Amino acid sequence: VSSKLIPKIKRNLYALSHYKFREILQHQSEKYGVKLLIVSEYNTTKMCSSCGKLNNPGKSKIYECSCGLLADRDINAAKNIRYV
Repeated sequence: VSSKLIPKIKRNLYALSHYKFREILQHQSEKYGVKLLIVSEYNTTKMCSSCGKLNNPGKSKIYECSCGLLADRDINAAKNIRYV
């Protein structure tokens, strides 16, 4: 991909709704024979990726659990999605 095309591709991707992006991703995965797993993001920012306990981090960017886990909220959520 040409480096001149990358900004245009990024701009077009940012303009897509979640649903439309998912549709395109699903079509491309079928086209290239790649398995696509759709995972719900429900509670991924509230669940501890270490012990599984549900906490409410509120608006804090840091996730803290009584088990001792201290992590960036988005990293914690990504780990929860990875385990599905």
